Amino acid sequence: MSRETFESMAREAGANLAEGGVEPEVFIQEFGDMFEGLEGIIQLAMMFEAQALDYYSRCARRAQDGDAADAFVHLAREENAHLKLLGKFMDKLGERE
Repeated sequence: MSRETFESMAREAGANLAEGGVEPEVFIQEFGDMFEGLEGIIQLAMMFEAQALDYYSRCARRAQDGDAADAFVHLAREENAHLKLLGKFMDKLGERE
């Protein structure tokens, strides 16, 4: 399968999904009132990042191809970096209170 075909199929399959298969709109409709204010928004973002980290970590473990596994490990590390950054934002919020 060509890269272009793969990317096209991925876009079509996941058009309304966040990483890990979560539908953000459905999630927010169902649980959005739990995430009020700036702290709540950061918590929500952290949940999505944690979901993506878990997803890419599982993909890396299941990958049959070394290059694919490496790509998923790289993506998992990126999600982990996002979580750390959001954690720093949360810490700063706590310092302001």
